[in-house]
Amino acid sequence: MAIRVGVFDLGGVLFSDGTQVLSQQLPINHRYVIDQILRSQKSSELKRGKICEAEFWTWAAAFLPIELSARTLKNAWYNSYLLNEDVSQLIRKLQGRIRLGIFSGNSANRVIFLEDKYHFLSLFDFAVWSFETGYNKGDPEFVDAMIQACGCLPEEIAYIDNKESALLPAEKRGIHCFLFTIHKQDQLLKWLVSLGVLPKS
Repeated sequence: MAIRVGVFDLGGVLFSDGTQVLSQQLPINHRYVIDQILRSQKSSELKRGKICEAEFWTWAAAFLPIELSARTLKNAWYNSYLLNEDVSQLIRKLQGRIRLGIFSGNSANRVIFLEDKYHFLSLFDFAVWSFETGYNKGDPEFVDAMIQACGCLPEEIAYIDNKESALLPAEKRGIHCFLFTIHKQDQLLKWLVSLGVLPKS
């Protein structure tokens, strides 16, 4: 069955994993904020649109040392998402061959920030956001929202993400999945060729 839609994660695929990049940049005595704040239940609620940005950062401020303000942390976090030019070029190569979509567990404000900085949304035909659906990566319902947005059978979808936990529920639905890292860009090309999405070179 031919692939009709390619679906890409943002952080860790089209962009660097900003949370991981930030964790390497923070002083050792500040790295606790990664798990305590940026990977917290509150952060998950923000991504799923259950709380607003102001509520999240007001909550986060209570855990921060006096020398690290919520605004400074937010700016450093958002700026840690760097565009992967190779993946961007690959997506451009796929345009016109198949429909292209975003599947992202992201907060609305971070999407706005990255769009203003990189103008990436025009690369895609559609997007499925956690903050719009109320679900996030790992939730079967989020994958169902992706399939609905694709408008085709699961077997006609190629999905690329950098987290195995995000891919597992998609694999269970019959979607073709690729676990991405920056060291696997050549393997990603070969995988897309094997699926018939790209021609053999």
